[in-house]
Amino acid sequence: MRRYRYFIFAATMALLMACGGKEGQKAQVAGIANASAMQSASNNSTMTLEEYASDTETDEAADDAFDPEATETRTSNYQYDDNDKKQSYRKKNRKKQKKYKKNNYNNYNNNNNYRSSKNNSRSDYDSRNDQNYFEKATADYQSMLNNLLPRQTRSVESKVLHRKGYVTSYNSNTKLPNWTMWYLTKNHTYGSSQRSSAKFHEDYDVPGPRADNNDYYNSRYDRGHMCPAGDNKWDPTAMNDCFLFTNMCPQNHNLNTGAWNDLEITCRGWARRYGMIYIVCGPLLSNGTHKTVGPHKVVVPEKFYKVVLRLGSEPAALGFIYENQSSKRGLEKYVVSVDEVERLTGLDFFPGLKDQLENRIEAKANLDDWASIRIEN
Repeated sequence: MRRYRYFIFAATMALLMACGGKEGQKAQVAGIANASAMQSASNNSTMTLEEYASDTETDEAADDAFDPEATETRTSNYQYDDNDKKQSYRKKNRKKQKKYKKNNYNNYNNNNNYRSSKNNSRSDYDSRNDQNYFEKATADYQSMLNNLLPRQTRSVESKVLHRKGYVTSYNSNTKLPNWTMWYLTKNHTYGSSQRSSAKFHEDYDVPGPRADNNDYYNSRYDRGHMCPAGDNKWDPTAMNDCFLFTNMCPQNHNLNTGAWNDLEITCRGWARRYGMIYIVCGPLLSNGTHKTVGPHKVVVPEKFYKVVLRLGSEPAALGFIYENQSSKRGLEKYVVSVDEVERLTGLDFFPGLKDQLENRIEAKANLDDWASIRIEN
């Protein structure tokens, strides 16, 4: 404002001087007096040198706001400051990004290691479950299995043998198993062990004379499995055990590869459908003399039986009787009640069940109580 007043005063004096004469001089003196009076009235005090210098700097800064060069210089300075801030921000941001990527990389590795260890542990568990399933199942179901093992109601030679995948009662007089029992789970129906890796072999846990390959050579009978190889693919030891001759009976070839095989496949389907089933099977001998094969006089059964039990929310049991001869009849033609099989064999199946339940399910012979299983080769 002061500079503005000085500017008015200077312009007035220049105009008066241009007019000339005493009137101009008088007006010049009057203008100076008026300007001084205006300055005094405005400030009510005399401005010192320091105040004038400070005020001049303030005015210059204000005037520079309208000076393009000053504005450009100042803007340049501001941009430099902004660039510094941006560079500093970007530098910090890069550090954060590096730290973020590093953390993510570590987390990724940790997650991958966790997944890998988890998958490995799962794989190890599955492998251990396959390799030691019988031991694990024994720990879980041993009391039930012991209670469900068949009981002899007649005087019969018997030696009970516990194998990896089954339990059998061996008769040294007939060179046959009296019965063979196992429980078949869904997991047991799968596996990498193949029957081609196993060979038929003698069971040295039983006294001689005992059955061997010579007894079946040129006998026109198959070495028929009671606990089949298809139920023991889950473990190589179980597969090898099921090829012991204490698990074999002389069996008609067409029966072995036909109707009997269909029943084995059906049982595997039931195991997958219901999770686990119990199976008991063996030879059925008629009264009187029996045909034998081989130098060790292995008895040829007239019939075979099989009984199947499932527990759970809907328990059920079913029996089957097969003539030891060729047959192409459907599965339903062989169905009988478990009670009927008990009557023919002299065995008490599943004695550990509660009497009320046992009596109810063993008296029925209804294939409709079981899921229909498609037979596939």
